[in-house]
Amino acid sequence: MTAREADEEARTRARARRVSEPARAGEALNGVALFRELRRDDRAALCARMVECEFERGEVIVRKGEVGANFYVIAQGCVRVDARDDEGDVADTVDVGSMEDEDISAKDGSRRVVASRREQIAPESPSSCDGEARVTPLKDSSKLLYPGETFGEVALVRKCPRTATVVAASPVIKLWVLDRATFHETLKRTTFERRCEYMGYLESVAVFRDSLDARTTSMLVDALRMTTFESGAVIVSPDDSYDKTSSKFYVIVKGESVVHVEDGESFEVNRLKRGDYFGEVSLIHKTSPTATVVAVGQVSALTLDAESFHRMIGEEIIDMMAKKIDSYSYASNKVEKKSKRRLTRRAGSFAALRGAVTSRFRWLSFDRRNIARRTEAIDSPHNIHAMASIDVAPEICVRSSKDVVFVKEIGGGMLGAVFVAKTLSTLTTCCVKVMHKWKVAHLDQEKNVSRELELMKRFDSPFLTRALGAFQDARALYLLMDYLPGGDLFQLLVSGPFRGGQFPVDIAQFYAAEVLVALEYIHANEYVYRDLKPENVLIDADGHIKLTDFGFCRRLLRGERAYTTCGTADYMAPEVMLAQGYDQLADYWSFGVLLYEMLVGYAPFASANDGARHRRIVTSDLKFSTAYFPLTAKSLISRLCVVDVSRRLGSSARGVWDLKSHNFFTVDWADVTRRRLAPPHVPARRELDFTENSVSRHKSREIIKALERRGERERAECGAPAHRSQGDEFRGF
Repeated sequence: MTAREADEEARTRARARRVSEPARAGEALNGVALFRELRRDDRAALCARMVECEFERGEVIVRKGEVGANFYVIAQGCVRVDARDDEGDVADTVDVGSMEDEDISAKDGSRRVVASRREQIAPESPSSCDGEARVTPLKDSSKLLYPGETFGEVALVRKCPRTATVVAASPVIKLWVLDRATFHETLKRTTFERRCEYMGYLESVAVFRDSLDARTTSMLVDALRMTTFESGAVIVSPDDSYDKTSSKFYVIVKGESVVHVEDGESFEVNRLKRGDYFGEVSLIHKTSPTATVVAVGQVSALTLDAESFHRMIGEEIIDMMAKKIDSYSYASNKVEKKSKRRLTRRAGSFAALRGAVTSRFRWLSFDRRNIARRTEAIDSPHNIHAMASIDVAPEICVRSSKDVVFVKEIGGGMLGAVFVAKTLSTLTTCCVKVMHKWKVAHLDQEKNVSRELELMKRFDSPFLTRALGAFQDARALYLLMDYLPGGDLFQLLVSGPFRGGQFPVDIAQFYAAEVLVALEYIHANEYVYRDLKPENVLIDADGHIKLTDFGFCRRLLRGERAYTTCGTADYMAPEVMLAQGYDQLADYWSFGVLLYEMLVGYAPFASANDGARHRRIVTSDLKFSTAYFPLTAKSLISRLCVVDVSRRLGSSARGVWDLKSHNFFTVDWADVTRRRLAPPHVPARRELDFTENSVSRHKSREIIKALERRGERERAECGAPAHRSQGDEFRGF
């Protein structure tokens, strides 16, 4: 925690006490977009963790320039928001806490005016949303906020300097406060506990336990909703008509219900308890229910709507259920009923989950333990087409920067800069990514850079960049990669031959298809990419794409969930922002954002400030212009950028084929995989103006020295300590 961040924390910690009116605090949270999209039990858990603080008139609550840590709800009194800068000028917005954090900002460079800022969030650095404060303007350019209004929402998501000073304007101000660490830890805990609970209930249903693979089970857990029925409530009835949204499949988790059928008179045929399910007859035959189910006492049940039932469970299990339906029989004679097969489907027990959550240090690994025995999946590696054969470049033997001549800088990133270079031994043209060790350590990225090198050596796909070598010195890490003369997709959008910074539909389809095949390869190898954006889609000499930058890529077994917030904000899925647990489907959200940007020229959730952008992301506030979007593109993007992951395209048992079979794509996927499609743009083949001599070597040394000086200036500005090399903390370099 920085000194500036500690100042705000200290002010609130000294005043913190239990919230005196939790009901009012909960009502206030319901009015904030970030909280409104959460489940009710998540909001209740967050409300229970809030603290109450009091300030007197004139006391500073938030100071401009300090690193934000808290979100505030005004309970009593009013506060004054002053967004003036040090020279007394008034800032354009009063979005408290929405300024970018320079420590984790995205790579520098020009951006289109219409594009929103893109900040890259490192793992372990929370990122999500900030609300723009509702304000009353005053004549002196300050603004007042009143009870029920909020400020500082961005601080719940990521570290960022405050953009305004907030001062108590009433004799006594009462605030309800929630800090970033509590926000993320609470959501992680409630999400995980809910998943464990629901997974246990599914384990108690034999047809699911024995037939569903880990991925489908995990997706089914996301789709289930808990519903409570009071005693005597009719849960289903023959009077109900079949409907995709209102007709549901039920799994009882608490209580008991009775099943009645009509045969001249109503009589009981069965009693259902925890682990029993019903409603499948109506969903499978798409008819009204054949019996009446009534709650006996209070009943809690997990529900799944008809559309999700057919899309996620799969034909094989539905066929098994249909065969079992044929065996159901009822009789009005009480003696005969005892000899008939009863309407019960109870199996297993809740014991599968017993002991799973016994320690606060074990909960994040439960997903992996729970699905280790179930690894078969629809989109497993053996089910995808073989990739086109490529020439595997031998690793270049380069041991220090003296073995490489740096020609020019071509880009930058979160950790350093990228150069075009020539190796002295073979005169091979390559790209060298130079990462400052102090910055890697400051952002806690040691494991990520080592993992990136390992993956670039391991992955064998023509749509992914390869590592040609790596080395390090006392100050920096050097990663040698393929030289791709076409630049990246962002540059092609901005300065390429296409009109207005937008791709025609057929060109967008080409690049989208190749990106999707690249993601398919990554996912099939049980990884999630987590940083899809135009800057990470490179163009090779033949005009085909290659994904790069695997620093955020991590292993994720089928059915497992990750909880770390990382990536680039414009492309981050809501579940990643809120640390609610996510899998490869988060990449499909980013894929939808990328397709939108290719067609229009800017990201779909671009806004004037961070708060507005984050609110649009967590609510999937998509806006389409008919001038740019054919119906097929609009349909695909709308089904990818869905907040409910269980309804996102790709969540069904068919996996990636949900996307491939969409009407937007008119390509032969075997041709895409084997790179047989003609690229719409082939970069001009230009040889580097390079001659190996003392002048070029001197210029190379000057480039390295300039980079070192720039790195030292950045380190001094952010107050990071100098790196003390241990020699073995960067595996593979």
